[in-house]
Amino acid sequence: MRLSTKIKYTLRAIIELANHYEKRPITIKWIAARQGISISYLEQILSQMRKAGFITSIKGPGGGYRLVQPPEKIKVHDIIKLLDGEEFIIACLEQTISECEGVSLCVPERYWRNIAKMLEELLRDVTVADICTEQKKTEKKRKQRRKPKRV
Repeated sequence: MRLSTKIKYTLRAIIELANHYEKRPITIKWIAARQGISISYLEQILSQMRKAGFITSIKGPGGGYRLVQPPEKIKVHDIIKLLDGEEFIIACLEQTISECEGVSLCVPERYWRNIAKMLEELLRDVTVADICTEQKKTEKKRKQRRKPKRV
């Protein structure tokens, strides 16, 4: 499976918004700086997410973006489906047999299709909140590794 840059950046932006769900709205500049994404690209992403009803924008001082629903209710599958249009394609499934570079070495197509289905089913159960929880655990472990051990 290949995740496009757009999907990766969108998920990163959504996770930033999820981490601030119960706080104030956050600005596009703040998301861009934290995630290293250009403001113009973020504008496109956030516009699409707003039109789809995932986020809302608040104008004026103290304004910014925020999630419409709690992170626990937003499925990663729904975000990917919105952005990708097609559902969870594994790259070689797009090729015809004549285009395939390694037909003799390739796992039969039906196995790839089954893997794609399993991945799709898995992602139907993963919420943005799940990713945020894992991210916090990872950050905590990193901080613990950086602390010098006291003797």
